[in-house]
Amino acid sequence: MLCVLRDSQLGCAQVRIWDIFMMEGMKVVFRVAMTLLLSQQDVLLKLRFEDLVPALRRAPMAGKASADALIKMACDLRVSKKLDDLATAYQKQLAEKNKK
Repeated sequence: MLCVLRDSQLGCAQVRIWDIFMMEGMKVVFRVAMTLLLSQQDVLLKLRFEDLVPALRRAPMAGKASADALIKMACDLRVSKKLDDLATAYQKQLAEKNKK
């Protein structure tokens, strides 16, 4: 997951994200990744599978938001509830799969 930041073209936001990472840990990396994905959700959902990787490698926020805006959106994104919901859904899928 850290390679997302290393290989990205986020510019000055990248340094600020690393600073927050050192203070808060891995959650900020997840928040930034989710922010980038959510900001491009409509575009990404329309792409063919083979076009996703090149699209994800480009800086999705380039020209759309400043480093300050990206950091603010990422920090405002509350992932705890979403992670709990995803974990619950995953556990249900595992339970159903194990019943078969």
